[in-house]
Amino acid sequence: MKAEQPDLFWAYIKAASPLTDSETLALLSFSEWTPIRRRVAGNNHTPLNILDVLSVDPYPEVRAAVACNTGSPRSTVERLIRDPRDEVRLAIASCSEAPDYALRFLEKDYDQQISNAAKRTLRLFHPSVEPHVLEPPTFSSPLPFGPSQLPPGFPMRNG
Repeated sequence: MKAEQPDLFWAYIKAASPLTDSETLALLSFSEWTPIRRRVAGNNHTPLNILDVLSVDPYPEVRAAVACNTGSPRSTVERLIRDPRDEVRLAIASCSEAPDYALRFLEKDYDQQISNAAKRTLRLFHPSVEPHVLEPPTFSSPLPFGPSQLPPGFPMRNG
């Protein structure tokens, strides 16, 4: 067990190093240890085919690292900004390296926390991009439905 620890430590270091060769990154991308796969996914020197494999990793933090990697193809990032897991979209929305188009998409996310994070990231790290301002919905009546759609006997206020 003690002999494995140094190997794990060096694998963790190599996974993020720009000096690590493609073959080693490929081997590390299949590590059982999620933090190693996450660091491979975030390494800008990771080959595209490996990023593609890591973009469907079962762990959200690995998928988010792929989306924040500046070397990831646009098609991969566009798929990941639609990830069903909120934590993936929130990590992308909070990432200073996330591309403008991803942040513009996420600022319209149904989850307010994700939307606000994307707006904040755009404002802080992409100041040349104008954040989208969401307008609150407007209704012709105070209710989002008409009085005829109220249940029978529903008390109505006159006035």
